[in-house]
Amino acid sequence: VLTGCRSARRLPEQHGDVELIETAEQFDRTVLAGTTPVVVDLFADWCPPCKVLAPIMESLARHYTGRAKFVRVDVDELKDLAGRYKIEAIPTVVLFSGGGEVHRWVGLQEADRYRRVIDSHLTESGKDR
Repeated sequence: VLTGCRSARRLPEQHGDVELIETAEQFDRTVLAGTTPVVVDLFADWCPPCKVLAPIMESLARHYTGRAKFVRVDVDELKDLAGRYKIEAIPTVVLFSGGGEVHRWVGLQEADRYRRVIDSHLTESGKDR
């Protein structure tokens, strides 16, 4: 279970090019039933590495427009969803495709580490041909 102080400020529903997921139903519809790969940034407002990761995800979302979708999930707001995917540390970034998890990064990574896996997955799945 993740704990910590939460900011009273709510993030907007759309954080630039990265959509904020606000319900489990929205997650299921957007991530699990999506037709393109989805990169999920699981974060908390109080987490400094998560704040560093946000602009990296924004940049990646712009780079992969039309090929992959990027969303954010606040683990303090959607604790059940964080539990469903056994999120034990944040930030955690999960790549989903076809409704299933295909890769997971735990902790803050450099943009190139995300790109290598996303590019590899897009090439393997034929989405970049």
